[in-house]
Amino acid sequence: MRFLIKNIKKKQLNNIIYAIVQLFMLFFIYLIIDIQDKGVQIQFDLIIATIVYLFNFMINTDNFKEVDAFYWFIGLTYVFYFGQHIVYFLAGNSALPIFRNMLDVENIKVCDFYTIFGVSSLQLGYFISKFVSIEGFLCCAKYNKNITEISNSLVQRYAFRLIFVFIVPSFFYYFNKIKDTISLGYGATISNEAYTGGFLNILSGFMVPLFILLFLSIKKRYFNYIMLLMCYFAMVLFSGTRIQLISLGITLLYIAIRKGLIKTQGFIKIFRMIICIFIFGVGLNLLSYVRSGGNLLNILSYFEYFNENNVFYSMLTETGYTGFVNMVVISLSGNNVAFVSGLSYLTGIIYVIPNVLTVPLIGDFFFNTDMVFKSYITEYGGVGSSFVAESFFNFGWGGLLLLFILGYIFGNIISQMNKAIDNDDALNGFLPIYSFSMIIFFVRSDTVTFFRNYVWFGLTLYFLFRYLVSRKMNLSK
Repeated sequence: MRFLIKNIKKKQLNNIIYAIVQLFMLFFIYLIIDIQDKGVQIQFDLIIATIVYLFNFMINTDNFKEVDAFYWFIGLTYVFYFGQHIVYFLAGNSALPIFRNMLDVENIKVCDFYTIFGVSSLQLGYFISKFVSIEGFLCCAKYNKNITEISNSLVQRYAFRLIFVFIVPSFFYYFNKIKDTISLGYGATISNEAYTGGFLNILSGFMVPLFILLFLSIKKRYFNYIMLLMCYFAMVLFSGTRIQLISLGITLLYIAIRKGLIKTQGFIKIFRMIICIFIFGVGLNLLSYVRSGGNLLNILSYFEYFNENNVFYSMLTETGYTGFVNMVVISLSGNNVAFVSGLSYLTGIIYVIPNVLTVPLIGDFFFNTDMVFKSYITEYGGVGSSFVAESFFNFGWGGLLLLFILGYIFGNIISQMNKAIDNDDALNGFLPIYSFSMIIFFVRSDTVTFFRNYVWFGLTLYFLFRYLVSRKMNLSK
């Protein structure tokens, strides 16, 4: 692995200059505005954020030629961090008492502008990765067309077998979780240690990377794959989990579009995608109904809930709750809660070691946002913050430098991911694509689980498949 400096193109240089100018303009706006009303501050921040997001998308003309995973991620941050702002903007003061009662104007201003600054810093790092890249990042072998075709066939065969092996413990894990979600409520499954640890939970963790590996390797029999995937989605959905399905679904959709399996040009094709997104939104709405104590067997009760909480409103308020949590984390960090100076990221590295070994040495307290801030927001489970809030929790405004570095790393991951998808190289594309699916999760979570999932599931499967494929190919010579 080494740094590779490419000849910078005029368009790339213009993008970098634009990103730097944007940061200076945002800093100037942040200094001069002095708004006293919370409602006006929320609406002003939404307008600034919308303008910045739109310009960020439009300035990169490649978005109009091909799909770009980075801007998919950026689009998600807008919905999750400013979703409730949109509802407030449309519905007025009665829509969001959560903004009115728990945070003052300065808290809202600091959080919203730090978020916008963070997105711009992330984008600047991404632009720089276009001409100063890390060669061989997350890929351990060079591309060879003949070897890749044989490798994909073997990966497909082994992935199918392993999915049917791991779906058995996953079924028992989610079946018990579904029973408690329906009878006791979603909170019981979050606060119950049986669902946050344990052997079945670990085994079920292999399902997401295996579905990614299988989808990368297959060239036909998509119907069988989709049916198997839908069964898995149903299990996870009715257990009360959402973001895991969103991250996996977005990852598979991106792969499908990149491989040309789904066409995004033409009115009919776009309309079909909108219908699918709407159906998925209805599914999330149904999940919110269950998590709020609704009975799946009472259809009339669900329709009443659906009428009062339409899909558009429900999706924005549900996703936008992350923006509120960001505000709480950022407003308390450095005041009620001391900055931890990188300890939350160290926690993520330590988290790779099984809890049975680490708890006797350092206890069960970790410097991550879920553990530190949950008493301020919720009575159970995690708070569901984000990588943006976590960066501020660690370094305050200095966290923007970290977000710049993350944008650069993200750019290299996307570059390797696109290269592998375009070459139909399942094995070499697995680690960057699996990393991308976990990065999507950061939109509404801290990074504490990244290293554990990457090592336990990502590297384990990668080296297992690399060994199985190499062994099979050597035996066939």
